[in-house]
Amino acid sequence: MTTEFQFVINRAESISVDRHPIVAQTITRSGVVRGVSRGSKPMTFTVKLPDGIPWKELDDLIVAAEAADRFTVTQITFNHDGFTTWIGGNTPFGNRTFNVICTSFPLWTIGARNQVMWDGPFVFQEVL
Repeated sequence: MTTEFQFVINRAESISVDRHPIVAQTITRSGVVRGVSRGSKPMTFTVKLPDGIPWKELDDLIVAAEAADRFTVTQITFNHDGFTTWIGGNTPFGNRTFNVICTSFPLWTIGARNQVMWDGPFVFQEVL
């Protein structure tokens, strides 16, 4: 298993985790809403990198991530102090590894003083 996207997690400005189950809903003609869970779904991680990281710190990492692109299953690990109990109540989130595939790879631009800017977040889908 590869880890080309670990730098995205390690340098994240923000991380959003979607762990909501898949739900089917219907609305009757009288306005009654009925819902049924279709079971759990793989987690989705939306990760924003900060703008302004120097190109010389990211060039090799970006090249490796672009080679993996959006078709390679890779591993990401939440392994530093900021990740404690984000998922599952009492289940520790820190030091947890997920197999994911990158479903959205943002465009990057080199700006003034050779700093990298991103046009959006990376999105990773858990592979079960």
